[in-house]
Amino acid sequence: MPFKSSFKPFSLLVTGAPGWLCDAMLSRLGRALPALTRVRCLIQRGTPKDLVATWCATQSSVTEIIDGDLLDTASLEAAVESMSGGVVFHAAATFQPKKISDFNAVNRDGTLALAGLAKKAGVRRFIFISSTAAQGASQVAGHILTEAMPCRPDSHYGKSKHAAETGLMLLHEPGKFDVVILRPGPIYGLPVPAHHVELFRRIKQGRASLMGGGKFARSWSYINDVAAIAVTSLTHPDAAGEIFNVCDSLHYTQRYIYEAAAAALNVELEFRRVPHFAASLARFTEKMHAKFDRYTSWIEVMGDQNRHTGMSSEKAQRVLGFSPQETPLEGLKSAVEWCYNNDLLDD
Repeated sequence: MPFKSSFKPFSLLVTGAPGWLCDAMLSRLGRALPALTRVRCLIQRGTPKDLVATWCATQSSVTEIIDGDLLDTASLEAAVESMSGGVVFHAAATFQPKKISDFNAVNRDGTLALAGLAKKAGVRRFIFISSTAAQGASQVAGHILTEAMPCRPDSHYGKSKHAAETGLMLLHEPGKFDVVILRPGPIYGLPVPAHHVELFRRIKQGRASLMGGGKFARSWSYINDVAAIAVTSLTHPDAAGEIFNVCDSLHYTQRYIYEAAAAALNVELEFRRVPHFAASLARFTEKMHAKFDRYTSWIEVMGDQNRHTGMSSEKAQRVLGFSPQETPLEGLKSAVEWCYNNDLLDD
């Protein structure tokens, strides 16, 4: 949907690069934002130099690199220096830390520290890549979640993202410091991440597991769709001060996702049925681990398997012209083909 932007030539700061979403978003900048004059990337300190050099060689839109950390105030100050009138695209986050406290330290405190400094530096817009995990799960089977519904995040990751959202909205100042929050669901697409390759292998070998037969609602997000709406949100006037779910037009059950993957692999879906109580046991175990500030990702994933997390992206479609271009049936077919072409699924 065409829109008129009031942004004059501006600078962009990106966090979370190199990264799947950031790379997809950066590849779209040149043709989408003619007013963009500078792209600065805050890259996590300690990222191998050869990886950064190789990445930079493929990113023609990137003009500046800053070595830093969300927990280091000095590097955040350097990142927002001379960014008056510009935009921050904040995608950096921790997903699988060793300690539960790291979720809040990075995803909440690091985000709010960056946003506070950005506002002080005169940044005009701050775009936060949150997650549908920030809203949590539906209390009633069959109810699809929207942005207007109360947030009840279950996971430590979701709670940290929701806390960051709450703090950011307190910083929002229309026309001066606009906050935009995007909530993608689990992302799929190319290049295929390692955990999706492993899922394909399990399905191909008949080793997949489904909680309660996989009847629980899910929403997925195609990488190119998320990248497209991310670019739109950089300057769209109606994005300011809003939260948007960014996911496929339809929601699916977990079993449907597995069936689509099996169809793409040209195999019959065979799976191990995991009883419901396993999720309850996982959540109990997770609470015990929390007493010792210990995080184990597979336990949290297991505890989330019997919840309905289907989301609606109608608001993003209506307000921002978001138009999802893919479905898991199509996307997983492309993903499987990509994996075979890269010798990742051969026996």
